Amino acid sequence: MSQMFTASLVCFSDLLPTAAPVLWRALAAALDEHKIPYHLLPLTKDIWAVDYMPVQVSRTEFVQFRYDPSYLKYKKYADKRTDAAPIMAMLPLPVAATSMLRLDGGNVVRVGQKVIVTDRVFAENPGIPVDQVRRQLSEELRAELIVIPADPRDFTGHADGMVYALDEQTVLVNNYRGKESTLGQQVTSVLQNAGLTVIPFPYFPQEGSATSAVGAYINFVRVGALVLLPVFGLPTDEAAVYQTELLFPGCQVVPMLANELAPHGGLLHCVTWAVDQPGVHALPTELPLPNAHSYYGRVLFQTWGDSSEPIRPLDRRDRYRGSLLGATYGDALAAQSAPTQIPAQATAVTQLMLFTAEGLLRAEHRAMQKGIGGAGPQIVWESWLRWLSTQGIDRPGWHKAEEWPSGWLSRQPALQHSRKPAPTTWLALTTSPAHPPQPAVNTSMGADPLVRVVPFGLFHFHSAPYALEQASAVTAYTHGHAVAQAAAGWVAATVALLVRGLPLVESAQVAWHLLPPDSEAGARCRHAVRMALQLHEKPTHLLADDYHRYMQARTAPAALMGAVYHALHFREAPETALATAAQAGGRTMAALTGALLGAQLGESAWPAAWRSRHDLAGLTLALADDLFTRVKGDSLTLDHEWWERYPGY
Repeated sequence: MSQMFTASLVCFSDLLPTAAPVLWRALAAALDEHKIPYHLLPLTKDIWAVDYMPVQVSRTEFVQFRYDPSYLKYKKYADKRTDAAPIMAMLPLPVAATSMLRLDGGNVVRVGQKVIVTDRVFAENPGIPVDQVRRQLSEELRAELIVIPADPRDFTGHADGMVYALDEQTVLVNNYRGKESTLGQQVTSVLQNAGLTVIPFPYFPQEGSATSAVGAYINFVRVGALVLLPVFGLPTDEAAVYQTELLFPGCQVVPMLANELAPHGGLLHCVTWAVDQPGVHALPTELPLPNAHSYYGRVLFQTWGDSSEPIRPLDRRDRYRGSLLGATYGDALAAQSAPTQIPAQATAVTQLMLFTAEGLLRAEHRAMQKGIGGAGPQIVWESWLRWLSTQGIDRPGWHKAEEWPSGWLSRQPALQHSRKPAPTTWLALTTSPAHPPQPAVNTSMGADPLVRVVPFGLFHFHSAPYALEQASAVTAYTHGHAVAQAAAGWVAATVALLVRGLPLVESAQVAWHLLPPDSEAGARCRHAVRMALQLHEKPTHLLADDYHRYMQARTAPAALMGAVYHALHFREAPETALATAAQAGGRTMAALTGALLGAQLGESAWPAAWRSRHDLAGLTLALADDLFTRVKGDSLTLDHEWWERYPGY
């Protein structure tokens, strides 16, 4: 069943209520509560309705593929092959066209005018040339065909256990790790080469059973403004719910304990056949804002928790400008002999942050024009090397561009002033292998990478987990300690949440849930942020003295703690927040405090008079606006001015 049609008819096998009674009661209750009509299909032989029912290819067209999968070849499954024709005859739907190809509906994921299937479809149709299968599927599905490698763990080989279409250009993909990371890279490469944006989605498969679907959260169902998410009673459930809520801000996410289904290899999408019924109004795809609640009972679009911070109606561009300016001003204030003066001169902290933004924009342009994505951290590293050339140091021999350094930013006179960064970063940039970049061999957990990853949160605002992953990856090029990498990821995730309108307390908490749940690095970052929240809530003199000593450690956790504390405690006085953070913890803490405050409050948080006195304020605003724009032109039309500004290499 395609995921891109808006459902108006939702159906399940009539066997489901007895096969999974606990799940069925919860499922029916959620549908009833949201006034979503549903039907039980008669004459079914098993519960996996999406597999044997026809595939919808337009509002008025369906195709019935042969339901004879190889995994049902054994004699004990002989009675499990459902004939959908008599079922369709009972429904108010057009007659389905018939295909001679074997294809399960669970192996069809529609993304706009494209359809994703796995290469299992070729094995299911032996004797038919691969090119013929491709051509016939494309014609019958009325779509461009994208073939991804099947997951060898999944005995069905279905695409709906690997990917989900978020919109017509964006696909969620299982976050394959460890020994499965190669599969993840292959799938991501295929999808990005097809012009799609890929967002990793929580995936925690459990060892011990070849047929179990436990941990495959991606097999969820969206019906109108309701998202039904499978959960399993695992510690990872919470992170999956959080990310789903962030991806579907206008929907209610309802977790469904799916342990009755999971041992058999399928989950919620597998048992749901939802179609766009001709002549029937589609279900609403968003809840009215006052009624949209998160799973944990907090109002998503009003005031969260006990923070008493209302979500302000700022546009995202305003938050981008406020966040980058705040970082720039905090950096400059801390660099001065008297932090109460007007900030005037940026350091390497700001310069590298701006080059991070440039790298992200070049990576996006490259992906659109060349169909080559997934290299964001590497291209950001190359942008840092371009920054190095503005400092009078070039590393010739590795870059292939005729012009070096290329792009608009490297030519700006204001960036030609020498501003040496912290020793760890400087050593990594000047001595590590330039191309391809390699993980740093040091054990530093210093704070200096935290500010330069702020643009990852702005650019990947749509997915805090992806912002976290990418920021952690690029930090590994300069800082070898897992704590520094986790802290950088936390910063990017928190900024992504802030620019979407969540208050700081809740953004900080959501971001720490996205850190690896059982890692020491994640635990140390969570501890630092919790200390900041405690100090803000109970600012006793004794605690304050202890925490101020901790802040002065100049480590990544100390910078997190100090920045969160100052951004919360001095929220109504942003200038004071920067000055106090600068005195307590230096450049990184002050800059990060400014980034967090600016992402909440927007550009107006900062005095207008500062802009004309600061050497990089104009460039900072230009980069913020470009991050908001992301890219100009399209895959067929090159915007020459944008290419000159951010060439895709």
